[in-house]
Amino acid sequence: MIARCSIFSGKKSQVTLFIIIGIIILAGATVIFMLRGRVSEMPAEVAVAERVPDEFKPIKDFIESCLNKKLKEAFIIIGQHGGYLDMSDAEISGRSFTLNPDEPTSSDAAFMTPYESSHVSYWWYMKTDNKCMNCILTDENKPGLDYIKRQSDYYIYNHLEECIDGFRSFKSEGFSIDTLGEPSADTQITENDVVVTLTYPINVTIEDNTASMSRYFTKIQLDFKDFYELADKINRAEMNSSFLEYVAKQIIGVYGSGADTSRLPPIYAREESHVPKIWSRTIVDKSFRSLLVSYVPLLSLRGTKNAQQVITGDLIADGLYKAFYHNSLLDKDYGNFTVNFYYLDWPIYLYIGPSSGEMLKATRVIDIPNSLGPFTLFPSTPIREYAFFYDISYPIIVEVRRDSELFGEGYSLFFSIESNLRDNRDMKEWAGGAGTYGSGIQDIFTWVDVTKTELPETDAAANKSVGEIIESTRRESKSLFCNPNQRISKNVTITAKDSIIGEEVAGVKVKFGCGLYKFCSLGVTTFHLEENKTALTSRLPLCKGGGIIKLEKEGYLDSVTLDLDVDADFSGDFEILLTPIIEKEVDISKVLVDREILYWDPYDAHGNKYTRRLVLSNVKQEPDADNDTILIMLRKVDINPLANFPTQVISYSPTMNSSKVRLVSGNYEIKATLINRKGVVLEPSLRCKSHNDKTNYDNGEDSECYFMPEEPTVMDQTVAGGLEFIEETQFWSVGEDQLLENNSIVFKVAQMPIPVIIEDLEESGKLVNISRDYRSVLMPLFKPR
Repeated sequence: MIARCSIFSGKKSQVTLFIIIGIIILAGATVIFMLRGRVSEMPAEVAVAERVPDEFKPIKDFIESCLNKKLKEAFIIIGQHGGYLDMSDAEISGRSFTLNPDEPTSSDAAFMTPYESSHVSYWWYMKTDNKCMNCILTDENKPGLDYIKRQSDYYIYNHLEECIDGFRSFKSEGFSIDTLGEPSADTQITENDVVVTLTYPINVTIEDNTASMSRYFTKIQLDFKDFYELADKINRAEMNSSFLEYVAKQIIGVYGSGADTSRLPPIYAREESHVPKIWSRTIVDKSFRSLLVSYVPLLSLRGTKNAQQVITGDLIADGLYKAFYHNSLLDKDYGNFTVNFYYLDWPIYLYIGPSSGEMLKATRVIDIPNSLGPFTLFPSTPIREYAFFYDISYPIIVEVRRDSELFGEGYSLFFSIESNLRDNRDMKEWAGGAGTYGSGIQDIFTWVDVTKTELPETDAAANKSVGEIIESTRRESKSLFCNPNQRISKNVTITAKDSIIGEEVAGVKVKFGCGLYKFCSLGVTTFHLEENKTALTSRLPLCKGGGIIKLEKEGYLDSVTLDLDVDADFSGDFEILLTPIIEKEVDISKVLVDREILYWDPYDAHGNKYTRRLVLSNVKQEPDADNDTILIMLRKVDINPLANFPTQVISYSPTMNSSKVRLVSGNYEIKATLINRKGVVLEPSLRCKSHNDKTNYDNGEDSECYFMPEEPTVMDQTVAGGLEFIEETQFWSVGEDQLLENNSIVFKVAQMPIPVIIEDLEESGKLVNISRDYRSVLMPLFKPR
């Protein structure tokens, strides 16, 4: 008989048994510990769910389905706007923001489209004016997770009813449903999901059965914390390393090399030439924006899904592309995230100095004559130095995306960063004195908007980095002045009327400011059926002597009412006129200028000494579509600085042609420049100079003669004319009747004669005289309908 072997037999078997039991106990303890940790980490559905009878469960499921829908909607909108539901509504966002799609670098957000509703909040930007000296860069618009949670709660509270629709579908089936209170949501952003608990008490009756329910729960598969973490790291990388500014510097360095007018103005170039090189600021603006459109999408971050370094094999090209691949900005792998950078040809702030109005010219011309002892043999070719300093601000929108979120639908979190260069330097370099102004500038520059009173007064705080200080002072900034609770005057009614047709205008944004303090939104004018009136009624914040009511609406000139003294008893009805902005078609015409050469009389006594003068002819020409570039700048001079009516540029060139202008009645400054790209050859011209006389004419054997220039000089472009209606020559005055009765405007520019000798290049400097002396001929011409 074969004996059976048992694991329970013998001492060794007993030891084995105890080991197995120990392993089981340890595994069980580990499971319990993990489960307990999981429970503390995320609210469990069973903890908030209510048990209801089966016949009432469809109603509970319906509410939770609506709750899920609105939670998802809230976070999609929050992702689209950089953590906000709506920055244009102070009641929703909790503070007032400046939003201007036409000038995104003067706004609190960038914009996906030309419309304000497409705003994407800046998480890092220059808070102060673009022309600031005491500049402030800040991340105050970056919302915290707790703020985003409250935005979700707000959205659910205000939009849940859209889905529930008064329970009409259930009431039609015989249910009686009584709402006992308003919905109250509590959103939690957990490690893997976004969950929400809703308190919404109702009583439900069907036939003789009644049930009450008040608590509901749902979640969406969205690891928002991961999105926020990655977006925050990208934002901090820009704050600390200015990697977006490095892109702009590379573009300028590569495309601004040499004195070449077909490229960007150089940071520095030097050449020997009789011919000056001239760039147009408007054309440079367009060129730089075009380069940003091409290169910004190439930005990529190592450790993300779409990171890719472009390698072409060309040394120069690869050097440029290397600037767009960053391999050390992220401290861990985000391989399931795609990060995209967008620049969609938005308006930028661009100032390049030194400049002469619209034109960018040589910063220094050195003329060192060739001489032998006391005698000048002949002039040398001038040395022209070009040294330009760029001030640039432009928006970039960053998208952080993961396709697996929301069960495969994918999710994107967008936020904006403003890139800033001053004097060819990023703002940290500029603040440290590496810009044009030297080291003293750092004393009047603030990198982060953190005041001394906000910093903890401890030794530890003194040792913190800037990033740590930002984190320790994180707050949701909210303007006390713009808080609706500060509106304690009596009611004020504001009506906006069209100044031409006299009708009330709806949808007008009404803002209130106090002195130089920022404006706060009061709301918009709406039609009130009971009163048959379009107006806005609101209380105002208190303001002693400097109150300002500002009205804004697309298609109208901003209207500003000044010097209001608002106290607690202030009230009134304001009827404010809005002036429509009228759009007109534009044509451009050239008026030719003749050059007259008058020889001195008698000729025999003076040889080749003569006088050259310019005379405007009545001959008109259409612009040369292949070779002419015409830039006309219109600036309204009689306007309140608080009204937003930007300078307009009418352009005509082989590559761009703006054919409309927007005007209101008033006075305008006109500055026009005509650039001809056909090219001119200046042939050598004989010059003779007497040793005893400094005049340039032949005086026989006692003269030294030379050619200027020594060799034929080819000019690829010339400043061929323009116009200047400025204060000295009298502004252009536009009447309301002219705008209403005419359909288009012909703008005129004077075209100078083709240069023949070097001195002719100076004729473009006589535009002020031409504009004044021949004003009646050069005046813009209104053409009737």
